[in-house]
Amino acid sequence: QALQLTIPSGSSASGWTVSATTTGGGNWLTATPASGTGSATITVAATIAGLPAGIYAGTVTVTFTGTSSITPIQIPVTLSAGTVTIPTVSPTLLTFTAAANATTNPAPQTVQITLPPSLSKLNWSLSPFTFTGGGWFGVSTLSGSGSGSFSVGVSIAGLAPGSYAGVIVISFTGGPAGSVVSPIELPVTLSVGTTVTPTISPAQLS
Repeated sequence: QALQLTIPSGSSASGWTVSATTTGGGNWLTATPASGTGSATITVAATIAGLPAGIYAGTVTVTFTGTSSITPIQIPVTLSAGTVTIPTVSPTLLTFTAAANATTNPAPQTVQITLPPSLSKLNWSLSPFTFTGGGWFGVSTLSGSGSGSFSVGVSIAGLAPGSYAGVIVISFTGGPAGSVVSPIELPVTLSVGTTVTPTISPAQLS
């Protein structure tokens, strides 16, 4: 599958590098090219040879060179090998925008968790993290069960103009005996008075 990396005019990034990591199943995930400059298409591939049926998680990380002010972009990748159904979330990326010197927070956004029938009794928990800017976003609940939803809100108080990144890790427990359901990583971005942040699309691959 293809990822489209867009680096807008005025960005401080002089180049970028790409790495692919997995949390299980060996080195089944690759991303090419390994580096470049400017906007580009990155090809992500999964090799299923030798993998038993199951759900596997990995991450493609894009790191920017020539600057320390741009947070690396992480794209969660989920591989379903065999006839395995997995939970899904919608949307797969949360983006908030605020004008410079704004006094009103952006409107909260709602995330829907949908469980397939075979995993309908799963319990889920949320772990929000920020990479920069402190604790500028929060979630309406930290846990639930079955299909459901939660809201995400941000606070721009005290934030200087710039781009901020975070992630919500959604973990699952209580599945059928012997089953392991990989966590889902939901990226969260906030742009305060700036439009020169690199972006990548889509924000998640499966």
